[in-house]
Amino acid sequence: CAYDIRWIGNEGGRCREAGMEAGDLYRVVSLVCKKRIKQKPLEEIAEDLEEEVSVIEPIYRAAEKFAPEYDPKLVFEQINADNKQEKL
Repeated sequence: CAYDIRWIGNEGGRCREAGMEAGDLYRVVSLVCKKRIKQKPLEEIAEDLEEEVSVIEPIYRAAEKFAPEYDPKLVFEQINADNKQEKL
């Protein structure tokens, strides 16, 4: 299961689908943040979440900016802001 780490907007009537994607992403962000607080390495987090390292790594790196609290809301907002910038 891969998570689309792109900005999630309300384009073309995709509101419900985008909301579900955002919820899925937020859940993974929250879990990664909890594991970062416990100082788990990237590979261990990916294994714990049964995801590829390539899926978890962008979240893991974004969370670094919010150490040592690793606030999932701030990490989630950062990921969306970074991806929104990439679209421009």
